[in-house]
Amino acid sequence: MDKVSKYLKIFNYVVLGICVVVSLLFFILPDNTPKGKDGAMLFTTAYILMSIAVLLLIGFFILNMVEHPKKIKFVLMGAIVTAILVGACYILSTDTAVGLNNELTHSTSGATLRWTETGIIAAYILFGIAIVALILGGIRNSLK
Repeated sequence: MDKVSKYLKIFNYVVLGICVVVSLLFFILPDNTPKGKDGAMLFTTAYILMSIAVLLLIGFFILNMVEHPKKIKFVLMGAIVTAILVGACYILSTDTAVGLNNELTHSTSGATLRWTETGIIAAYILFGIAIVALILGGIRNSLK
């Protein structure tokens, strides 16, 4: 099982590197390139990488449950909390485009806009939780 974990971690780093390259390409593209073709390629790549990341997340959940059967309760609690967070963010999101030009509004479906906003809200919440955890961890360490 240790080899599987090693290969999954290596694959995770490779996917992370590809994500960084695609993100940089998205921001480095000059404004005079045809954004339609290049943008579609980058969004398709982003969806593929997101799918791989979700599969890796599920794979790590399963691998953790197999390697540590006594900790199954905590792994399942993490999965449930993640599902609740995504569900709450989905409820908070809307399918209307705010501040976008008409061309993008008419070419993008409401479901795509809603899931995009769900991801953004979840990222904000997770970022806030990380900041609070860093502050509380610093306070706890300074009191020791």
